[in-house]
Amino acid sequence: MISVVIPTLDDERALVLSLTPLVTAAAEGAVRDVIVVDGGSRDATHDVVEAVGGVFLKGERSRGQRLAAGACRAKGPWLLFLSPGVVLETGWHREACNVIETLERKGTAQTRALIFRHAIDDIEGTARLREMLARITATITGVPRFEQGLLIHRAHYERLGGFRSLPAMEAADMARRIGRLQTVTLRSRAFAPAERKPRTAKDVFSTGLLFLRIPPKLIARLHG
Repeated sequence: MISVVIPTLDDERALVLSLTPLVTAAAEGAVRDVIVVDGGSRDATHDVVEAVGGVFLKGERSRGQRLAAGACRAKGPWLLFLSPGVVLETGWHREACNVIETLERKGTAQTRALIFRHAIDDIEGTARLREMLARITATITGVPRFEQGLLIHRAHYERLGGFRSLPAMEAADMARRIGRLQTVTLRSRAFAPAERKPRTAKDVFSTGLLFLRIPPKLIARLHG
């Protein structure tokens, strides 16, 4: 049912963490295949993918191009784009499949996109503060974090034009085209690595420009 696409670049250790809950979902029939599109890693990323029976592709340095290449190779009707190092909560696939079935019964599966609740894999109080700030930022900008994943029907993804070849902001650009009102947040959490840097003021500003219809390529240049 679900094809998972992960863009990597020297993410050997992070990838191991992300693949664990995907293997469980695959064993229960929810995940059909896992495609890892690599931007030129010098570590053992390829060996990790091979060990779990995933598909390893060599891609471009641009994350947007890697995401697009993975979608082209995927076999499932639903595409899950996931950042390396993000760990989906146990049982995520059961909730995702239930929601997908509901959307398909209602005939809205090809007009919606699903994301996970943002969480940080840390027990420190500062992690909870960062989670709260991330929620506030997402509410203001209307753009979720890439670490929340993106689960979308292939037909909807292709109709939107897929991920664009941008040097930056490719995930925010896709979120803008999907639309805030067409995005459903699942109860299951996506745990981002604790050491991942929070969004900067420049990130928030650039995201806001997208929703003012500023051309993405211009924003990418301003973003640096």
